[in-house]
Amino acid sequence: MDKKIISFDLGTGGNKASLYDVGGNCLASAFVPYTTQYPQVGWHEQRPEDWWNAVVESTRKLLKSNGVDKNDIVCLGISGHSLGAVPVDKAGNLLRDGTPIWSDIRAQQEVEDFFKEIDPDGTFHSRTKEMPMSAWTVLIKDHHEAYITWDEFMRNQKALERNRTNGEETLLGGAAREGLALLQGLLLCGHCGRRITVRYKGNGGIYPVYECNWRRREGLSTASCSRKQGSPYRIGLSRPRRLEIPPRRCPERVSRGGAGWRRTP
Repeated sequence: MDKKIISFDLGTGGNKASLYDVGGNCLASAFVPYTTQYPQVGWHEQRPEDWWNAVVESTRKLLKSNGVDKNDIVCLGISGHSLGAVPVDKAGNLLRDGTPIWSDIRAQQEVEDFFKEIDPDGTFHSRTKEMPMSAWTVLIKDHHEAYITWDEFMRNQKALERNRTNGEETLLGGAAREGLALLQGLLLCGHCGRRITVRYKGNGGIYPVYECNWRRREGLSTASCSRKQGSPYRIGLSRPRRLEIPPRRCPERVSRGGAGWRRTP
């Protein structure tokens, strides 16, 4: 048997089939064209059935024109379109008549959106969006021990809502308690355990500060017990998780006895 090899190159314009001997010498070639469809601007499609028919026809041409017995063909080499995907069912039947080829640009917008999220080096950028509770699809209450309980979370949410001054049902008198100061009434001082209040300072008093000045007020220190800008805790309770401010070691304690207040080391 005189062994032969056939190679197929399925290009954009058609299929080129070549006949070789086992030494790599080209004995003959045949070309069968097929068309590209353009159903919309930027859409480039070809029919996989046309590819198969071109392979069949070019093979027959090679065998007939060179008098080669089909049993002499011992190997096939096939090269097809790059970046092409042909959807089929589990039986191998085509799911659509035409399939996009490499030059199709219908997904250009999706590509641009993709590379807004993925850098050329593969770094992925993600964004999160806070959703209202009514839009939550999954809710597992009290799932993590480190989180506050669901009841505590709901109480905090109600307290935050009461501190708003721009709602239809929460119009309050006095100073505004909103924005960066939504945690007013929820924080305790890590030094003395008293409730932290909100003070407005800087640029005419527009920046809220969480502050406990009990030690300074009692003459025990020249500085406040604790003082934090409003912004670090702005989203601290947007989800049910525990907000903890670890207490620092106090250099002295103050207690009240029969003779009044006294200082103890």
